[in-house]
Amino acid sequence: MKLLKRLLQEKLSLSEFETIQSAFDIIGHIAIVKISNDLEDKEQLISNTILDNIPNVSSVYAQVEKIEGPFRLRSLKFLAGVELSKTIYKENGCKFIVDVSDVYFTPRLSYERLRISNLIQPNEVVVNLFGGIAPFSIVIAKHNPTVKCYSVDINPKAIDLASENVKINKLFGKVIPVLGNSDLIIKENLFGKANRVLMPLPESSNSHLYSALNALSPNGGVVHYYRHVFARGRDEALDKVNSEISEIIGHQWKFISSRIVREIGPRWFEVVVDFWARMN
Repeated sequence: MKLLKRLLQEKLSLSEFETIQSAFDIIGHIAIVKISNDLEDKEQLISNTILDNIPNVSSVYAQVEKIEGPFRLRSLKFLAGVELSKTIYKENGCKFIVDVSDVYFTPRLSYERLRISNLIQPNEVVVNLFGGIAPFSIVIAKHNPTVKCYSVDINPKAIDLASENVKINKLFGKVIPVLGNSDLIIKENLFGKANRVLMPLPESSNSHLYSALNALSPNGGVVHYYRHVFARGRDEALDKVNSEISEIIGHQWKFISSRIVREIGPRWFEVVVDFWARMN
């Protein structure tokens, strides 16, 4: 049984218990939960239970709406503890300053960030089209000292935090935060520079696939393409994303690997496909 459900098992009625979303995020000292409308009157019970039982958590927020908008922000409601949205999060030997009210960040990609880091070859140039506070880039650069990572994002507050994170991880000159629209940044400044491109914007990465190809060096390179997809099962989800890549860019790509990153809802999956490509 998931932790939150186990903690609340004796505190809720059976009907209330069945509506609990057991998964929640812990980012530094902050816990972010989703509470259904049916359990609004139990918010304090749920948040106090988290504070009493989860070590190092001192602030509890509820995500009240889905992640949306150009900056992919969570709409948060403070529930209990200390009302402090800025925190320090540690992962894979790195530290990150995160303000959950100003930027999107998920700890659930910790394995994925390390997986990509372990694929990096010496002296690579990496471009992250949707870098946020630079977690992918910082993990990559921390574990691969000869690489250079450009971390692009349209959210100025994310870029400010990315710059702070570069400083506290002592990666100046290795991770370069870039503010702006990724399509324009590639066209104007990063065309043909990358050996590897990351696309961790699963809601709409298909709209930016040509920019990813334009960022690759003339000799080609690797793209990590993340997508949310509705499917009847895991195999169908993987097949759908492969088909989508072929439909967008034709035959100028070579499949390397794919995996389900996580399940995000009933029949909804986050998928990543790693592939080699070259812009003709």
